Amino acid sequence: MMSRSTTTFLVAVLCALTAPALRAQTIGELIRLFALKGEVDGLKLDLMQRKAWIEIAGGRSIAVIRLREDDELELRDGERSLLISLPLAEELEAADFGVLVDLCPPEAGTYRGIYLVGLGVAVALPDGRVSIEEGLFTQGDTGPEIPDEDLQIAAVRFRDALGGADLAPAVLASWQRLLGAFLGESVEGGVDPWLARRLLVGGYRAGLPDALLEDLAALRVSLCWRDCVRLESAEGRRIVILENAVGGLLRREENAGLVTVRREWGTDGAPMTSTAVYDQTSGALVSAETRIGDWVAGRLVAGRYQAGERVPDLDDDRVKRQHLIAERIPPHVLIVDLEGDPVAIVTATGRVEAPGRASPEDFLAGAARALPSIAELDLIRGYFFSYVHDSPDPRVVDLVGFPDLKGEIHQNADQILARAAGGVCLGDCDDLAELYQNITRRQGRLSYVMNLPAHAACGWLRQDGTRWFAELLQTGPAQRFEGASAAEALSRAYGSFGPLAEGFAERLEVLLRFEGDNTRSPWMLGWRIFVEPDYGATMVEIQRCWHMHTYGRAETLVRAMLAAGDDDPANWRELSGILEQARDFAGALEALARAESLGDASDPQLALRRLALLKSAGRLEEFRAILGRRCDEFRVRKDALRTADLMPLLSLLALGVDEPGLMNKVADVIARVMITSRNLAIVNAAASWNGDAALDRVTARLRDDRETNMLTHLMAGLGAQVLREAARRNLPLAAGVRLEKNCEDFIVGGQFRFLEGSDERLAAHAALGWFQATVVGPERYEAMLEATPWPGTGDDLQHDAPRGSGLAQALRDLPWVRCSDYWALASNDVAIDDLLDSATRRARVAHYAPRSRAAFARLRELGLMSPRLLQAEALAELGAGLVLADLDRIAAAIDAVVDMNDRDFRNEASELLAQVGARGDAELFGRALDLWHQKVRYAPSGFGIAWAAAAISSERARQAAEAALRHYPDHADLIAERDYMKGRLGD
Repeated sequence: MMSRSTTTFLVAVLCALTAPALRAQTIGELIRLFALKGEVDGLKLDLMQRKAWIEIAGGRSIAVIRLREDDELELRDGERSLLISLPLAEELEAADFGVLVDLCPPEAGTYRGIYLVGLGVAVALPDGRVSIEEGLFTQGDTGPEIPDEDLQIAAVRFRDALGGADLAPAVLASWQRLLGAFLGESVEGGVDPWLARRLLVGGYRAGLPDALLEDLAALRVSLCWRDCVRLESAEGRRIVILENAVGGLLRREENAGLVTVRREWGTDGAPMTSTAVYDQTSGALVSAETRIGDWVAGRLVAGRYQAGERVPDLDDDRVKRQHLIAERIPPHVLIVDLEGDPVAIVTATGRVEAPGRASPEDFLAGAARALPSIAELDLIRGYFFSYVHDSPDPRVVDLVGFPDLKGEIHQNADQILARAAGGVCLGDCDDLAELYQNITRRQGRLSYVMNLPAHAACGWLRQDGTRWFAELLQTGPAQRFEGASAAEALSRAYGSFGPLAEGFAERLEVLLRFEGDNTRSPWMLGWRIFVEPDYGATMVEIQRCWHMHTYGRAETLVRAMLAAGDDDPANWRELSGILEQARDFAGALEALARAESLGDASDPQLALRRLALLKSAGRLEEFRAILGRRCDEFRVRKDALRTADLMPLLSLLALGVDEPGLMNKVADVIARVMITSRNLAIVNAAASWNGDAALDRVTARLRDDRETNMLTHLMAGLGAQVLREAARRNLPLAAGVRLEKNCEDFIVGGQFRFLEGSDERLAAHAALGWFQATVVGPERYEAMLEATPWPGTGDDLQHDAPRGSGLAQALRDLPWVRCSDYWALASNDVAIDDLLDSATRRARVAHYAPRSRAAFARLRELGLMSPRLLQAEALAELGAGLVLADLDRIAAAIDAVVDMNDRDFRNEASELLAQVGARGDAELFGRALDLWHQKVRYAPSGFGIAWAAAAISSERARQAAEAALRHYPDHADLIAERDYMKGRLGD
């Protein structure tokens, strides 16, 4: 047998002559595998033909030939040959069963299925993975094959049935995408064939009526296990290989009474194979193991993972990040069932059953006990969790979402565990973060769901000597961030996901959920909540008061901390915010001044708060002087504007859009911001598409940048708002202010460059119409809309269609503006316009209401109604009903709020009820309030409406408060808040 050094040398020669290093290294490892097993007698080289022969014990040889440039090898033995791609060869190497696959006859054709070979049995799965059975077998009777046509027929029949059913558009679209993933079509969004199969096998039927269940059952039948190959060895061993239509593989060893199942996984690039052997008679687990491999220097290595070993880091940019935990994959065994689905994880400290195989309480308790370290907790993400977007329809929460077809629904721990399919939970980042928080809190960690830029994670702090560590569990790999202080460690953790504002550690965001809500909401708190349990509990209770709009109790809690000597600037900022909500603007300014004196008075956030409070307090001369001075400072600014500066600046400018004396200054600064932003990445969002390939690449890279997307829309909307306010007050802007052109660039270019799907495109058309109506004049523009035919088909609404410019493009946009929720937005805008008298307001809303209804009716005919548009329709009906004194309209709109059961929509509707109702007739407002409370039954909205009405009328605020108490007469917090409100607003 050749020595290792000789083999290595000859392989190196072959490598130099035949192929790139990566390919050659793979051949070398295959030869090394044979040599280590003692089965290589020699190696022959033909340097001219670039071939190598591996001499096998017994005089046989296998030729290894570089066949093509597309990463394929040909392994040849005599007249028989089989093409094996390079990844297959790597899988064979990783499997490490000790025998290389022999070659199957060329007449096998597709090379799909189970093949008999001279040295063993090669199992070639449709997706290219290969496993090997040792021993010499002969083929017995072969069971029926599973033609792809069976699956295709069942799937096409089900797809046709879906199309003929009366389904909500979001339900139909979700099922069509899921079915595409099931069939192996390219579906963006993380749903693969395995997940689609598990959903269907597990009884998934989200949103389907009973009429479709028969077709769904027929599709499930096409997934069942079929007898594929029967094998028998000379020693009498009998094996039956079963296969299902989506690549599942099962082996039953009949004479031994054993069933062996293998499941391949991949977590962060580390391939894992879980093997479980069951007694065929009793079903008892005989043995199980987990084998872990990793990519190292371009090759795949594998072996059993032992305690104390470390899996090497992956050789890619993502894993090179310095904050990945070092102990990434700890020793463990994953047990799988007969279909390859997870049953349990076993660690040195216990066993945790897979979701769905134990009650939620047992799973949470088991995970807290058996997964004590951050590395072991990260196994939940690797084995028990699959990322899917939230349902696009909050009324059908179990629907699978996709990148361009999704909503925002935050599952609690019980809900995500109840939704498990095949032992795997379904959800997105906030769902997994909440599950992790539930587990880690049981372990004694002071964890929170952290609201990171475009992301959510579960995090906590740990101190080791003088160093602090912020540890995160998320949908990506677990991470750890080090700092000299708790604030520094947290800032590094948050900052790794996006730029931080100055003083960030004092205002970091966490996501909190309160009873009755289907989403968590962001709350800005200081770093101390991660360190001090009592302080954190008090601050969470104060946020609950904000949620309930019980500001009296919130003020009491904060003042108690201050009285006890906790003079933290964060507490004074909290008090300032509470007093602002209670309309004590003078007190809010005093508390803010105290926070500034104890902290950094140059904090831009505090300066912004002060300016807003000056305006609310009626100190307008001081407000106008400061804002005018800030605008002048920016107008002469020459240095580049950072992206992190934009949000505070836009918030500052928003305070002056309705100030006639400042309008030209504000408009000029907004125009300059837009021009300056062209030096940032945002320029690529704002530019109209002209087919420029370089611009297209950059814009594609920014498509998922939610911050850039948000800033683009904010700039466009703020500029359009200034133009509208100027038009409303008949105050033309100065000739040198080029705001109109820049707004057009951002709205027509920027907003239309970040769109995904028809719903977002319709929203962009509504915004475009709102802007164009401001420029042209509402009456003239709306006459143009009404003279425009309706769109004939929804197929014309393509988010990736190139856009032109000028009048031709504006005319092409008119049909879709007419068909959008433009009319609904315009109607509600008029309903809260204080510059209009009541008669004019009613006349304008009466003009918009039928046009809004007609637009939504046309969208229904085109199959384009979405949950967002249903909400826009309900808000338009609510506003119109309040202005036109139409109780039927109001009741129907409130029914839609109940049906949607979405926290954000409910809050938006209650605020509109307060804003419009408080401007109208008291009797109508009272009847609308009673309808709201009778139907919605959501206690937090009681004083939410009352305090929102207080901005318009103290009398209407008291009326709303009494209405809330009529429906919640025993609610102690609301009773106390009524008395607090009386003290603040007067009797």
